[in-house]
Order: sequence, then C-alpha cells, then structure tokens
Amino acid sequence: MEELTKTYTLRNCTFLCLCLEVDDKKTWIEFKSLRSYLKGTFTTSDPAIMEALENHKEFDKEFYISKVRGEEGGKEVVPEKEEEKVKETPKVEIPEETATEPKKEVKAAKEVKTVPGITKVIQAREYLLDNIKGISANSVSNKEKVLKMAANNNIVFPDLI
Repeated sequence: MEELTKTYTLRNCTFLCLCLEVDDKKTWIEFKSLRSYLKGTFTTSDPAIMEALENHKEFDKEFYISKVRGEEGGKEVVPEKEEEKVKETPKVEIPEETATEPKKEVKAAKEVKTVPGITKVIQAREYLLDNIKGISANSVSNKEKVLKMAANNNIVFPDLI
C-alpha cells in the first residue's frame, strides 16, 4: 500500500508562507515555485498537515489540492482537476434587433483649443508639459514633436512661427 501524498498549489502567486497549528505545535508551511511564471506548490504525506491545510480558511480560495497519490482508507484517490472546478459564465442574450444592426461609429466632436500669444517652440513645449498629463519632455523635444503632440490633443498655437 502506497503512502498518501498530496500536492497543494497556489491559485495566483509563486510563494506563500503559512503558520499552522499541527499537533499543538506551530508549523511553518512554504509554498514555493522553481520558476517565476509557475504557481507555488507544497507536497506532504503527513496526515496532520493535510488536515490543517484543508481546514485553513484560505483552502480552495488561495490554494487547492492539485495532485493526490497513494491510497486513502484502502481506496485509490482520484484528484479533482482544476478545469472541472471552473464555473460556467452565464450566457448573455442579445436582442434580435441589436444583433442584426450594423455597428454605427459615433465620433464625438472634439473642441479645438486655441492658445494665442505663444510665438516660440519652447513656449509651446512648456505649455504642453504643464497642461497635458502623462507626457515626457522627450515626447516634445523638437518643433515637429511639439506640433504633433498639440494636434493629437486638439491644441492650436496660431502665433507660433
């Protein structure tokens, strides 16, 4: 008779450390992964640790049983596959008139902001850096880039030479 061994796998991360009470002693359990893109695992054949893990509040939320080897109570144990635990998403019904209508493109009319009084590229650059979120100084480093950034953001500098 082969000894019962269970492997527990993390759902979303590569490492987790738990402190469990096993046989009235604090025991540290580490889920580890050998690669950064693989989920962390922990394997044990100790029935007390198995019981503590399966009674933990995060069992089936943060980690689950991914493999079972050996016999439990004289019968072979077949693990549940993770794919079988996936819940079906409810189907969304689309009304017939919506399904047959072609998609209509709706373009919002964008206002063009005219900024008078800016006559130099350096002034336009400073205006863009101060008034447009998320742009870097490199993205407006020359006249072409300044004009392109202004056009992309619907800004016009009528006095710019």
